[in-house]
Amino acid sequence: MACKLITGSTGFIGGALAGAFLASGEKVICLSRNDPDGNRTRESVTSAMRGFGYEVSSAVLANLRIEHIKSQNFSLELSRFDFWPEVDEVWHCAADMNYAAENLANSYENNVRNSVLLYQKFSETSARSNRFYYMSTAYVGGNIGADVEETLHLLPVLGNSYQITKFTTEQTLSHASQQGNLGNPLTIVRPSIVIGHQQTGWSNCKPYGLYMFARGFFSLAKLTSQIRLPIPEEAATNLVTIDAVINQALLLSHTTDQRQHHEVFHLVSAENMNTRTLLTTVAKEIGLTLFFEQAQSPLEQKLEKLIEPNRVYSTQTWNFRIHKLRAILKDHPEAFDSVSVESLARVIRAYYDYLLADKKKRKAGGNRLAVVESGSGEAMAYAS
Repeated sequence: MACKLITGSTGFIGGALAGAFLASGEKVICLSRNDPDGNRTRESVTSAMRGFGYEVSSAVLANLRIEHIKSQNFSLELSRFDFWPEVDEVWHCAADMNYAAENLANSYENNVRNSVLLYQKFSETSARSNRFYYMSTAYVGGNIGADVEETLHLLPVLGNSYQITKFTTEQTLSHASQQGNLGNPLTIVRPSIVIGHQQTGWSNCKPYGLYMFARGFFSLAKLTSQIRLPIPEEAATNLVTIDAVINQALLLSHTTDQRQHHEVFHLVSAENMNTRTLLTTVAKEIGLTLFFEQAQSPLEQKLEKLIEPNRVYSTQTWNFRIHKLRAILKDHPEAFDSVSVESLARVIRAYYDYLLADKKKRKAGGNRLAVVESGSGEAMAYAS
């Protein structure tokens, strides 16, 4: 039985990827920080499996192993485990997502140094043909809005510590992979802005990326019916659903033809969506009307401040090239379907349903929401 080691399984992509491999009958080892009893990891993985419509049974979960690891003394921590000989593939999805400059040293430790230590340990203990996948971000190409190729970038303009450490990790891992016979095959995969499942609307409901805008709109809808945002008419955004990302990842994992020792692929949609159309759809689902003008009211200025860390993603356009991934997955053209307005609306409805139910829970003095109704009316678990 194939065995995948996955980090970051309490996160959006990592949890969904672990669930998908389990559903396909493979063994999964989740290496998790800050989860000594494994409950957060198990909840994340099973939530994703339900969100994807997979069977969640004791027989399937028998192939799930969860190991807790501390960030300190990471190399020694990795040496504690006895599973290395059975691991045939690593998917490294864990990351410190803090944008703040004052967090750069900590982000470097977690995102760069620990990534390389993990890669080195895998290379030392694994068959030479076994592959290491690093989950980066498509925006390591820089904040200038441009055509972005599936290659390492040399001098990108980066805007926060998350981008800086993702870029540095790509460079350092790539260097390590090319050191004679010391490194296993390395594939760097770069998703764009990931949203919920296109059919069920499922996500882990954490306020990153597009969900930061949605949460802001949700708060404003209680106070106003219209809002102004200065979004250029020509701006376009690449959204990709979580099921598309996971499908592309699984196809890569199961494809051996034409593979290289060092690879870079974008996990994105084939086409961008106009940013004004995108934000209008998000606002409409909560009853807001958008005007694409300069912010004027105090509320609009507050929204501007809220979205400031991600402003560049709504005002510029990146065209992520996918010719290399298309060549590898040439028999699966459906893997590159673009996000439709209908799919986006379904995803946002599910998120607003979550926020509304969570608000009721909080008013009642209960804990954070565990289960809500999805956009399709189907009961679905969400990570808190």
